[in-house]
Amino acid sequence: MDECAFCNATNAQRAETASDNLFFAFNCAVLTFTLLLGLPGNLWVCWVVFRTKSLRTFNNALLVSLAASDLLKCSVDTPLFLLSLLRRVTVPVCALQQFTYALCSCVQLLTLVSISVERFQAIAFPFQTERRKARVRLWILSIWVCGLILAGVSLALSREALCRPYVRELGEERLRPWRSRVRGK
Repeated sequence: MDECAFCNATNAQRAETASDNLFFAFNCAVLTFTLLLGLPGNLWVCWVVFRTKSLRTFNNALLVSLAASDLLKCSVDTPLFLLSLLRRVTVPVCALQQFTYALCSCVQLLTLVSISVERFQAIAFPFQTERRKARVRLWILSIWVCGLILAGVSLALSREALCRPYVRELGEERLRPWRSRVRGK
């Protein structure tokens, strides 16, 4: 009876390991796909808007800001996260990944909100265009400053980085969550 229970536990562990490996491979594939499409796509958007005079509009300024945020995410956050999945990285690398993730996520969300508000303004008040340029510039500046502040606060308040850093004193042992360190477990 004990042997059967051991076999079932071993089979469950093997199935769990196989599903973990499948999830890990899927995660790496999606991140690589995002990296390979996101970098040239967002560079292309920025390049086309800057090269074509007729595309330099207020709404496209918001789109370029969104593309710049996506470009930062694809060029810094995604490779660092992929690296942290594939191997152990140092604490500063984890902190940089966490900072860029928070910054880009905040900037992306706020930029999408501002695009929606700007579209509402254009539809609801179509003849009030004189302040649009200053308003969009202020929004873009405010969005990036807000993103930087929130990313800094996120990094300052977290006791442990989101990815699993390699810490020399602990060897390959995973870091325990900070709550368990505080409680002594």
